[in-house]
Amino acid sequence: SAPIGGTLLIGGWLVMAASALVRPRL
Repeated sequence: SAPIGGTLLIGGWLVMAASALVRPRL
């Protein structure tokens, strides 16, 4: 079974990283 907690943690980190990279460009 996949580690749901780890998946959510990584997903949240990717979202924050992506938003941090995209916002300055916008």
